[in-house]
Amino acid sequence: MPDDKDIGHKSIENAQLFEKALGLKAKPFDAKKASGLRFYKDGCKIKNNEGERPGFIAEQLDWALKMRKLIEELQL
Repeated sequence: MPDDKDIGHKSIENAQLFEKALGLKAKPFDAKKASGLRFYKDGCKIKNNEGERPGFIAEQLDWALKMRKLIEELQL
């Protein structure tokens, strides 16, 4: 069974698919215990912008579901 770091590297290899499916930009990271992608939306600044937070959280949940489906489709 692959560990988190292996899955993270596979995610990095497929970053363009995630960006297209989620409509977000993906920034790869490789840390000591895990690797993967950090997603962000161009022009969306949440920190110190509380008025945007409720909608952003709903978007994050939607993105998480889409990402999970894509991971299953890619068999990561």
